[in-house]
Amino acid sequence: MKNNHKTTRELQAENAELRDRLAEAEEVLQAIGSGAVDAVVVSGPEGEQVFTLRGAEHAYRVLVEAMNEGAATLSLDGAILYANASLAKMLKKPLEKIIGTSLRRYVAPEDLPLFDALLLQGAQTSSRGEITLKTNDAARLPAFMSISKLELEEAQALCIVATDLTEQKRNEEMVAAERLSRCIIEQAGEAIVVCDAAGRIIRASGAAHRLAGVNPIFQPFEEPYPLIREDNGQPFTLAPMLEDESFTGLEAALPRQDGRVSHLLLSAAPLKDGRGRIVGAVVTLTDITRRKRAEEGLIDAAAKWRTTFDSIVDAVSLMDREHTILQCNQAMADLVGKPFSEIVGRPCWEVVHGTTGPIEGCPSLRMLASRRRETLTLQMGDRWLHVIVDPVLSEAGEVTGGVHLFADITQRKRDEDKIRNLNTLLKAIKDINEVLLSVKSEPELFRQLCDSSIQIPYVRFAWIGLVEPESFAVKPVAWAGVEEGYLSATKVTYDDFPFGRGPTGAAVKTGQPVVVDDIETDPAFVPWREEARQRGYASFIALPMTHDGASLGTFNVYAGKKYAFGEEEIAYLQRVAGDIAVGVKSLRMEQELAQSLIKLQIMMIQTIEAISSMAELRDPYTAGHQQVVTRLALALAQEMGLAPDRTEGLRVASLIHDIGKIVVPAEILSRPGKISDIEMEIIRTHSQAGYEILKKIDFPWPVGQIVLQHHERLNGSGYPQGLKGSDILQEAKVLAVADVVEAMSSHRPYRPALGVEKALEEITLHKGVLYDAEVVDACMKLFTEKGFHLEN
Repeated sequence: MKNNHKTTRELQAENAELRDRLAEAEEVLQAIGSGAVDAVVVSGPEGEQVFTLRGAEHAYRVLVEAMNEGAATLSLDGAILYANASLAKMLKKPLEKIIGTSLRRYVAPEDLPLFDALLLQGAQTSSRGEITLKTNDAARLPAFMSISKLELEEAQALCIVATDLTEQKRNEEMVAAERLSRCIIEQAGEAIVVCDAAGRIIRASGAAHRLAGVNPIFQPFEEPYPLIREDNGQPFTLAPMLEDESFTGLEAALPRQDGRVSHLLLSAAPLKDGRGRIVGAVVTLTDITRRKRAEEGLIDAAAKWRTTFDSIVDAVSLMDREHTILQCNQAMADLVGKPFSEIVGRPCWEVVHGTTGPIEGCPSLRMLASRRRETLTLQMGDRWLHVIVDPVLSEAGEVTGGVHLFADITQRKRDEDKIRNLNTLLKAIKDINEVLLSVKSEPELFRQLCDSSIQIPYVRFAWIGLVEPESFAVKPVAWAGVEEGYLSATKVTYDDFPFGRGPTGAAVKTGQPVVVDDIETDPAFVPWREEARQRGYASFIALPMTHDGASLGTFNVYAGKKYAFGEEEIAYLQRVAGDIAVGVKSLRMEQELAQSLIKLQIMMIQTIEAISSMAELRDPYTAGHQQVVTRLALALAQEMGLAPDRTEGLRVASLIHDIGKIVVPAEILSRPGKISDIEMEIIRTHSQAGYEILKKIDFPWPVGQIVLQHHERLNGSGYPQGLKGSDILQEAKVLAVADVVEAMSSHRPYRPALGVEKALEEITLHKGVLYDAEVVDACMKLFTEKGFHLEN
């Protein structure tokens, strides 16, 4: 491929040469066809060769094959009888695939009528014209085609010569484009210059001449002078900037010979050759000097206005009728915590509140409707704001926008809240003092104190913890408010380890209240911070409960806001903690008086256990049976949620449920082998006998009845009374299941141990028939899910 970028004169000369070569080829072919020449000289790789025309057909073929133009002989209907390699190359198809086909197949559809006319005229005399051919790869190839008639011995034929006009067309287009671009540049009102790859200006419009004053603009662009970048004041070269893409909007300064400076806006696009290489550039220079001066004046005025605007302490913003913020001062940006770029151009509710629409009671909407000042007091985080919106009116009195002013009234609101909170705190102290005079137990005291504490508006959670000297733990004993598992998820001690170095541990060790104003930032609260954050705790105070110099525990209060505990609050709460300590001491003195009663109860249980052991001495094979049954029965009661008082009665009854076996002869109890019916009846009397022994003791529980009924069954098949369903005490139903499971799992003189699995099968099989369903379900859960074992 030749270089596409030639001068106009070179392109015109090349086209003339192509026309001469075409005319010469046609003349030679006509001379050969008519017999006007006797020999042909053909130039090839080995030099020139002379062919005589004694064999005209052979010389003709040699000549045609050596031609650069495409040549072929056709039948009168257009079928290709012969073609040279150049024609096959033009059509991009193997020569053997062309011979025998119609040349019409390779003519563009829109040129078929012209081609047919050329064939018809060529068959008469000769014809020529431009035809567009279709190549094998669907490309289009412009060609100049010459057609003449051949007189052969066998029949008439046509001779065609096709010259590829692609290069000629391209040259013509480039000449036209060159003329057009020159005309555009010369007539353009804008300052336009064209530079080559080295940056030297090869063409410039008249406006470019006038812009530069005189010669400076014609200096090569790769030299620093005269263009200077506006953004950094450095001289620059244009050529490197065109290596890849075009650019627009580059501002530069151009020093003039008269001492003035022109400010320019540059836009440039690279010129590329056929292989994509940059060979130059077209640059447009727009004079923006006046605009720059106006901008500088506006910038200066805007800077002064901005300084004044930003000096306003309150947050101010200007908005249009659609509530879009047009301007705001620095105080406004500080208030919302956003840069100006994220404020200007956005609706006021999006910037201030982060919502997609106006908030309830929006003063901007009310102002638009009322056309007068509207106000609103609202809270933003920890701050309270008084919002004032004034309308901006046109000369016609129409609302065109508004002015927002945000006055910070946080301190005033804090003072109001403080007074209100102190009044609430005083009421809570009054309630606490009343509690101290009325409650009779520590748990109730602690619970009511916590309940009273959370009545204070800002208190979110409160708990009381007592110290455990052995483990140095602060054990929670009561709480109220938003606990949500906080106490079970955290650990508090008063030792020197991490969980003992927090505010609660410090309060225990120092005897002084410890305040955490901000849980998020206080390093002492790190071990508990995440759990506190999840539950909305923001600040905290730990108050020691001390009496006579001894620390009993701490009163811990969590607030839902930061800095909730001021000097007054601390003083009042400290007094509450001291009152709690006094109350605890008083209750503990009462509890000490109750210890003797507890000791008597313990002695009673020990006596019952001793009686149980005495009864088992007569039956060594069932030794320990009553203790195991008692443990299982108590586990069942706990699983079922039986009341503590009834559970204690079940404990006593279980320990001595077989005491009636004292009346059964020992030889019957311990004799191996099958037991006779008479012996079984004697054994069954032990329930009644046990009742007769126990009914004379004034237990606080129905122990005698439980022992009497522990062999009764739901369907009435039990003994000794044959009771059914609800006539049987619940404690007796529990004891019955525990007795059966232990008995079947253990060895007896008359049979080997059957095992726990057989025992569970027994109670499951007869669930709801012999044994209470609730008790059976609880028993199965103990063994299958909770890992209960009889031997433990």
